[in-house]
Formats: sequence, structure tokens, C-alpha cells
Amino acid sequence: MQHGIRHPRLTPGRIEARAYQLEATDEVLSGSMMLVLPTAAGKTVVAWMAIADRLESSDGWILMIAPTVALVEQHLRGIKPVLSDSSSANPISVTGQNPVAKRAALWGSSRLVVATPQVVRNDVIRGVLDLSDCSLLVVDEAHHSTGEHAMAQVGDLYLAQASEPLVLATTASPGSKIDQVEEVCSRLGIGRIHLRTSGDAMVAKHLVGLDIQEVTVKVPDQIRELAEPLVMWQSGIVDRERRLGRYVRPGVISHAGLSNAMERAQQAISRGESSAYQSVSRIATAMRLHHLINHLLSQGVAASSEFLERLSGSEQAQNKSTRNFLRDGRVSSLRKSLSEMGEVHTKIGAVRRLVSERLRRDSDSRIIVFATFRDTVAAVEKSLEELDGARPIQFVGQSSRGGRGGLTPKQQIERLDEFRSGSANVLVATSVGEEGLDIPSADLVIFYEPVPSEIRTIQRRGRTGRHREGEVVVLIAEDTRDEGARASAEKREEFMQRAVHRVRRKLSRSPHTDLSNLGRFEVSSEDGIVSASEFVASQREMHRVEISESDESMSSETETPPTLPPETFRARGQAGLEQFSGKSAKTVDKEDEIQSPISISRDLLALEEIGPPDVPGSTIIADDRELNSAVVARLRALGTEVVIERLKTGDFCIGNRILVERKTVRDFVDSLVDGRLLEQASRLVGAAPRTMVLIEGEGLFQNPRVHPHALMGALTTLTLDFGIPVVTTKDGAETARFLTVAARREESMLDGLSESARDRLEAVKPEAWNDPLAQAAAGARQLRRRGDDARAAARALLEAIPGVDDGLAARLLDKFGTIAALAWAEVGELSEIEGITETQVREISRTFRSGEQVT
Repeated sequence: MQHGIRHPRLTPGRIEARAYQLEATDEVLSGSMMLVLPTAAGKTVVAWMAIADRLESSDGWILMIAPTVALVEQHLRGIKPVLSDSSSANPISVTGQNPVAKRAALWGSSRLVVATPQVVRNDVIRGVLDLSDCSLLVVDEAHHSTGEHAMAQVGDLYLAQASEPLVLATTASPGSKIDQVEEVCSRLGIGRIHLRTSGDAMVAKHLVGLDIQEVTVKVPDQIRELAEPLVMWQSGIVDRERRLGRYVRPGVISHAGLSNAMERAQQAISRGESSAYQSVSRIATAMRLHHLINHLLSQGVAASSEFLERLSGSEQAQNKSTRNFLRDGRVSSLRKSLSEMGEVHTKIGAVRRLVSERLRRDSDSRIIVFATFRDTVAAVEKSLEELDGARPIQFVGQSSRGGRGGLTPKQQIERLDEFRSGSANVLVATSVGEEGLDIPSADLVIFYEPVPSEIRTIQRRGRTGRHREGEVVVLIAEDTRDEGARASAEKREEFMQRAVHRVRRKLSRSPHTDLSNLGRFEVSSEDGIVSASEFVASQREMHRVEISESDESMSSETETPPTLPPETFRARGQAGLEQFSGKSAKTVDKEDEIQSPISISRDLLALEEIGPPDVPGSTIIADDRELNSAVVARLRALGTEVVIERLKTGDFCIGNRILVERKTVRDFVDSLVDGRLLEQASRLVGAAPRTMVLIEGEGLFQNPRVHPHALMGALTTLTLDFGIPVVTTKDGAETARFLTVAARREESMLDGLSESARDRLEAVKPEAWNDPLAQAAAGARQLRRRGDDARAAARALLEAIPGVDDGLAARLLDKFGTIAALAWAEVGELSEIEGITETQVREISRTFRSGEQVT
């Protein structure tokens, strides 16, 4: 090593001195920052140096989070030898493998913890973990910090609890959309983005070569013959929808075109066009066919079989249209043919040739093959087992799918160790192997298919060329969606750089370049020891772009254009800044400073969420099954006191009076279709003095599974017959804000009561709500007071269907007993009801199964 880093907390000689890494370290120590570097450029090294300096300069502890257990263990194994006195920091890992009961002791035993974000979120919400003394949060693969991902929720909680928050977010692929990058910055409190590309002079000399090849393969005629009946079926559907004006995209059939057609059909439903229900069903079939055709042509036999097995074993299989799809003779014939075939796709042969050639040239090579589907992974592994010198091993996720078991975190780590050690030399992996894994000797990566995501493409590519020259081979099936996916990934990768630049310009904090935070860093070489700031300054000078003499002479010879007055470029009568000379730029008051859009929106959000400081709000009890939602983490971030318990009824309890049942739009529709809604309402109404149903999400009345009349009937039944208010929110963040406001409103109301009234109110404890007998009795009393019962509520819901009067509603309930049984009744069974007409049968069927074809 030519130059090495020295620091009181770092082992001398373990880290090579690179100027761009020291610059990034200096900037993160001055404020929260996102670090965007190419894969293999050493983002982790920057994290090590920042961790070492914070251990030395502060008394707090440091938390590093990574998305998978394998990455957590890799980070822990990497940082231990780097720290000069690791025993004093006692680095440990905390993951889901550690029992909940033992984690409380683990958190307080170390100054450096590497953990998965799910564990951090859950333990903060349970009150086991306090982040107030955490002096640095390192977020690896930070592009996940959006939406309801646990990583984003950890960011919310850390910013809410930490006394002096400092965040280092690292990623090679922040995303191609501006709003995505902005959300990552907002959720993690990022004030700066430090971006370096592979073309940067300081970075380029430390990156090894990476050769990227694209290999086009021809799809076998045998597979095209299998796909032909499906292609004709799909074309017939699309032609019909084109005539109806629903499919409007020109050119070949695409997923985007089908999605647009589905939106147009759902809009037609909202306008009252009855033919649109049939269109929704047909377009859904065309979308399934689109997936199946592309699986056949670009993946092969194994992946197509897996797709059909997943479909038949999923919840969708209960849907009539899905059942009809799977029973169709063309699909049944295909399933039979696939079950009798081995893998015949030419991609398998291409993988065998590439692996064989690489191992023939270098028997010590390490090769990674990425495939999207587990059955493809299994087929690739099986084909490679027959090759001389190849020792393939699978690397897949933890969940069990399609009858195939996943790998436990321990098994994942063991398999990576086998690959590193050489006992296995070909790693056949799904997407779980794409992110962050440092396989030092992987010199060939094969993409079984291109992926349209720029993030996944960059991550896959980054598994090679990390320590020596590497090669990437992308297999592309001719005349399939592979060609579109490749072009999409390239385009999005271009957009990613633009998005990051635009967001960086919007951020409120200017770049930090004075190297003032590197005082404890030194750089050693054969010539002696210099300060890190001197080393960086010398490297800056070395890579400074110089202007040649010819450039200077050309510049001097060029005539300077005349300076035009500013009013030349303005409309007549428009004022300019030069006319307001009362304030110079140096004397602008602080309240007049211009803020960036992100800082303004963040300030507005903070004002909205802080609320009145003198009203802390009632305690909210959250059901422990809500931990995976974003709501609980958001409540904590808003400063709301949250207690985690198991509630037998409802999802959130506010104080001693209010019980909230939270349902997503999909949950609400499901509970209406299967008949659970009225039963849940009966339980809820007797479970607490005040109850409400909160529906989270958008598009309730655009759902094709249930007629809007049935949804309106359900909402009026809940509100008028059960007396349960219904509240709607856009997403988890809005739900959390609503609950927080409700908790503060409840506390304000209690403060206004007399002492005796408050005592009587608090005598009704939430524990009593979990008593089923008490609930049943209270529910019965409530219904009796209204002169109603569950049957009457069901009748009211049925009477909301066009053409159904009270007499027919009663006969339907006499015949089927429950709404659930009626929802799944066939047309023939409905026709047996006395006095029912064909029109009424059709309306009832459309109401409960509007996404299916009514025959």
C-alpha cells in the first residue's frame, strides 16, 4: 500500500488513503449526507472512517443498518479488524435471529451495533431501544428509505429521538426519479449529497476494469409453438378492447398499454358503462397472458411452471376469473406440456458455455449467475452440476414459495462463506444476492435476463470488478421483452445522474470542502507522515484540470461580447432586482433568506406535525400486529406515546374510550366480499364507548371486485345502523397524523371534565374491552337500543343493490344465511329464489363479483 490512513481509532495500514474518501468523510462529519459512489469505490471505507471519528469525538453509540442479515454479518466482520481497539467499542450485530427477550441487554452492551432495520424499528416502538444517545446512524443501501420500508421508518424514529442526529446514507443507485431521491433525503434528514462518478479522475484510478457484453440468444421453436396459442388469445382480447376504445396504445402489446386499458375501463365503470365490467375481466386475463408469454419466451420452462403454480396456489385462485383462466383448455394443455418437458431454453446452454469457458481459462474463477425466479435458479444449478470443475450452489431468499423452501439467514451466510472459500465456485442467486455483497474474487457475473430497474442493474453489475478486472455478460432473448428491459435500464441509469444533480442543487446546505473535520486523520507513506488535509490538497492539485497555452491564446483572441443592460431581457414595464438597491446581498435579513423547496416542505411538514406543544395527547395502544405498518413508526416519530399490546378487537386504542379499526382499501373490500365486515362491526360496536373504522388508501370506489353501490351500502350500514364513524386517509403517514390529532383532542376533552366525571369515564378500562362476553353483551345492548340486529344490517346492505327490495333481501338471507354465502353463489342458485328476475340476478352478481364475467 502506497499511502495508509492513521487515526487513534483505526488500525494503522488497514485502510488505503484515497483523497475522495477523505473528502467524503470530512463532509459527513459536518452534517447528514448521502454518499453516492460507484460500486467497488469504497463507500464502506468512508463509513468506517466516520464511525472511528465519532467513537473518538463523542460519548454516544453508533448504529449501522443494512437490509439483509448477510449484509449485517459482512459489515460486522469487515469493521472488527479495522478498529484499533475493537474491544472497547465491542462491535455486535442484532438481527431477527436474536430473541426479543435478549435484545434489550444487547443494545446497551456495545458502542457500535450493526442491525437490520426491522429489528431497530420494532425495538424502538416496543420501548426496548432508545435512539436519543445515538451519535451516528449509517444507512447502507439507502435507496430503500422510501414508503413503508423499515429503513425509512428507522430514519423517522432516529430524527425524532436523537438529540444531535447525524446520518451517513450510502448507495450506488439512489433512483432515477427526482421525487424518489427527494423522499430518501427527507426521510433521513439529508442536507447534502456527495456524488462521485467512475469518470472522476480521483476515483477512476482506483477502479478496476469491467467488461460488459450483451449476448443475444434465439428462442427455441419448441417454446414459441407453446406460446403461440396464448399470443393469439391475447391478440383477440386486445383487438376487441381496441374496438371499444379501451386499449389505445399503438404498436405491439405491452404491459404499459394493458395497464392503461385497465385504468380506462375502471373510469368507464365510474361513469356507469355496464360493458366496462366485462372489459376489466378480459384485460385482467390479457395481463396474465402477457406475463405467461414473457415467462415462456425470455425465461423458459421452469419459470413458466413456477408462474402457473404460484397463480393456482395464491389468493387470486379463489377468484372466479382466475379459476376460469386456469381451467381454460389452452392453459391446461400448456401446464401438461411443461410438466413433461425439461428445460430447453437456449439461455441454459449459453450459461453452460460461458461458465465452462471461464473455468477452462482460470479454474480458480468465481462466477455469479443472477436469475429472477427460483425455478430458473434450480434449473441453472442442475445444468451446471454436470460441468467438469463447476461446483454450483444456490443463494435465494428466506421465504418459501411455490413449494420451494427458502434459506435461513444462517444458511445464507454459510453459503456465501462456501463461495468465498472456493468450496463452491458458481453462485446461482435471485435478487437477494444483488445488494452490497462483497465477493472479492467474483470475476464473472451473468445476467440470465436484463432487468428494467436501474437500481437492480447497477447492484448486479457491482458484484464483480471489485478487487480485480471483471466481466459482465447479459443474456437477451431475441424478439422478447428482454430487449425492452435492457433499453429501459440504460435510460433510467442516465436519468439517475440527472435526478441526483437536481436534488443536490435544491438541498439547503452548501458543499463542505475546507477539510476542517480531518484533524484526527493522518496519511503515512514511505516518505513519512502528513496530515490528511495536506494529502487531500496535494491530490486535488495533482488532478486539477489545467488550461493549455493554446486554450489561453484562443481565449485572449476571442472578442468579448458587449455587456447588455438587464432591461434588454425583460418585458416592458417589468421591474428588476437592480432597482431594489436598498438591501445588498450582504445585508439581507435572515427572515428574507430564500429556502430550497425541500427545506420549505420539510419546515411545513414539521409545523403540521408538531401541533400544540402544551397538549401531549392520550396514550395510544397499538396492536402488536401493526408493527410492520408505517403507522406505528410514524406515531413514534410524531412524539406520540405508543404502547404495544395484543388487542383482541381493533387495531388502535386511544386513551380509555376510543377504539379504531384500521383497514386498507383492499382489506375493506375483502371483508365485504367474504362477509366478515358485519361480524367485525358487531364486535367493534360493543368493544368500547367510542369506535371508528379508518380506511387507508385511495381508489375505494374504483375497485373492480365490488360494485360501488355495494360499497356505499356497506358504508351507510356502518354509519347509520351500527353508529360507527368511517374516516378515510391517503396513506400511513396521514393515518398517523389523524391518530395523533385524535389523541390530543381526547386529552383536551378529558382536561375539560370535572374530576368526578373523569373518574367515572376512566373506570371503563381498556382491559375490559378484551373480554368476549363483555363485548357480546355490550354489542347486544347497542343493537337492541337501535331496534336492529345483524340480519337487519345485512338486509340494509342488500337493499342498496339496484332492484333489490326488502322482500327480496329477506328471501336471499333466508336462502343463503350470510352475505359471504350470497357473494359466492352461482347464477343458477340465485335464479332459484322465488320471484327473482334475470335483471336482479345480474345486478347481484355484478355487485359482489363485478370483476368477473357473469354468465
